[in-house]
Amino acid sequence: MSCAPVRRGVLSQVGRRDLGDLNGFSKRLILIASALLMVSPFLMVTGIMDLTTGQSPGEIPASTLSITTPTIQTSPSREHVLVGEQVTFYINATSDIVGTTLNFTIYFDYYLADGSVNPDSPVVHVTTGNPGAVEEYYTYYTVGNCTTYPVEDDDSYYVIRVEVDDGVSPPAAPGYLLLWVFDNTAPYFTLAPPASLSVDWGEEVAVSFTVADYDDDPLEAVWDFGDGTPLGANSTDASLLPVTFTQVHAWAPVVDPGDAAESYLCVAEIEVADDQGNLLYATMEVMVTLPHNYSPVGAISVEKKLVDPTEALPVYASVRDLEGDAITWTYEVRNDTEVRDLLVYHTPASTPNSTVWNNITYTFGIIGNYTITLYFSDAVDPALQTGAHNKSVSVSGIICSNNSLPYVHNWIMAVPESPELNETTWTTEVMFYIDIADADGDSVTIVWDFGDGSSTVTNTSADGALVRCSQLHVYDAAGTYNVSTVATDGWAGHEVLRWRTINVTSNNTAPTIVSFDILHTNRSYSMPGSSVGFVIVFMDREFDPINLTIEFGDDTDGMSFYLNDFNETGCVEVTFNHTYDVVGEYSLYINFTDNLFGTASHDAQWVALVSIDVYVPDVLRVWDIWDYVGLALVFGLVASLIGLMVMNQRKRKALDRMGLTWEEYSIRKGELRTSQTDLDVKGDEGGDAR
Repeated sequence: MSCAPVRRGVLSQVGRRDLGDLNGFSKRLILIASALLMVSPFLMVTGIMDLTTGQSPGEIPASTLSITTPTIQTSPSREHVLVGEQVTFYINATSDIVGTTLNFTIYFDYYLADGSVNPDSPVVHVTTGNPGAVEEYYTYYTVGNCTTYPVEDDDSYYVIRVEVDDGVSPPAAPGYLLLWVFDNTAPYFTLAPPASLSVDWGEEVAVSFTVADYDDDPLEAVWDFGDGTPLGANSTDASLLPVTFTQVHAWAPVVDPGDAAESYLCVAEIEVADDQGNLLYATMEVMVTLPHNYSPVGAISVEKKLVDPTEALPVYASVRDLEGDAITWTYEVRNDTEVRDLLVYHTPASTPNSTVWNNITYTFGIIGNYTITLYFSDAVDPALQTGAHNKSVSVSGIICSNNSLPYVHNWIMAVPESPELNETTWTTEVMFYIDIADADGDSVTIVWDFGDGSSTVTNTSADGALVRCSQLHVYDAAGTYNVSTVATDGWAGHEVLRWRTINVTSNNTAPTIVSFDILHTNRSYSMPGSSVGFVIVFMDREFDPINLTIEFGDDTDGMSFYLNDFNETGCVEVTFNHTYDVVGEYSLYINFTDNLFGTASHDAQWVALVSIDVYVPDVLRVWDIWDYVGLALVFGLVASLIGLMVMNQRKRKALDRMGLTWEEYSIRKGELRTSQTDLDVKGDEGGDAR
């Protein structure tokens, strides 16, 4: 009987091709490889192994056949997996025969514990292209080959076998993978923490231990030092190999004033947990030796090390004393050559082992390099500040110089440079950048104004090197925006302004006038004092509301309209009237916009000419005698022309009756005139003869 692992998912198409089993020699090689991988009964190993060659985990080399031996890898890439943990198998093979398909047969539990072939092994058939890459998921719900943990022999693994063929070449050598599957176990010490320690009060001591986990689980260690101080913690992601955890701690238990005890016992507790709820514990006894009166411990710091001569520099100082004694504080201010100042302060007794602060501000007044040293003691008399109970701490490298303006690059960068509104959201994101530096190391505050009524404030630390400051802004309307930054280091008069413009565009079309009519009281003009009607039809393809203003050109108040009652074609009509009182020519200004900003201007103006005039009737004139004479002459001339035309028409009809054309008549008439002339000449000659 064998265990039946449950297959969690298949990412490829399945088919089936039964191939032959390994021979007895190969089975022996599997057992030999398993024995080599098992270092001890409790060292669990996972990997990829060519069981025919006995190579160490890694990719199986290609076969000399036309099809490469399939290579197998797993995820998680750990040396074993847990019961119930999903395993991802990555299998690759290649055939030299171009255009073939590869058939993979994957057995997830090929051998039983006795070395025989498992007839009930879960199997999957996957067909891929060439080369082929298969990704399969599988989950094992029992330890390897149904054995139990701890494992005492080499039969604690599952054998995964992969067969592949391309239907043309001889089948490749099968690929194998040995996979160990165990239940989760608790972490264990490979080097335990010490059972006891002896330390002086306040002495820093490093304590370490080494831990490992068979399951390679993430581990977290929590330290309770037993002296009332905050807990310590360590963690690691991988723990199959031993991991060392270390904490450096100074045991300083609170001791009542006047306590004559010379030592104090602290019991430290260490807890190590994996992410499966398994715990590992250890305790450590720490014997803390208490001094008769421990010297105080102090610290000093400054807010910054580059200051202006007139600037008051905050100086932070603290002292902690085991017994809570009164403290004397002496500040020494020294430049490169001399001590410039000494300041002495006293604080009264405090709660034992508590931190007492004595902060001051100091103005240097003179340019130079300075060091501030704090001498502190639990001897109240400054004259007695000698010996082990008198300590000092210093802060050096303070430079006092005139504060300079922050450097701000003279150009605000924008990405993108030409933003366009998204057609769906009608918004666009713009990232603005500006480079800033401050030679004095001051923190620089930047006020961003994006030009659309919104602004924001950011801060940056500029220590002399250029720092690139960025700010993301979302615009929800097209237009031209003035973007500005005002950077300041907090000093009066140190405000630096930079600005630029940015055009946010859209593919929105501008509104247009499709028709314009002037309704005059007469055809082309109107009378003074009469009402002139106007009808304008606008179109906006996106149905954007239109703001319309009218100027009548006669120094009277104009009119404004908000147009949004569009028809289905995007047109909207507006009508209005106006009365002009004086005769003249007037320019009517029509200004309209949809308040958007696209590739073309969305602000337009039309100008129309309006004529205002009066009606002038015609005046009748009385005729005199000459008007009638002239009219008679005109009529007489017309009658003569008509008579001449009638006579010529009669002549033509007569010639038609005679069978002559007008041309023939003209020729004969000429001949008759010539004959008559000859007769007249002859008659004259005969008379002379007589």
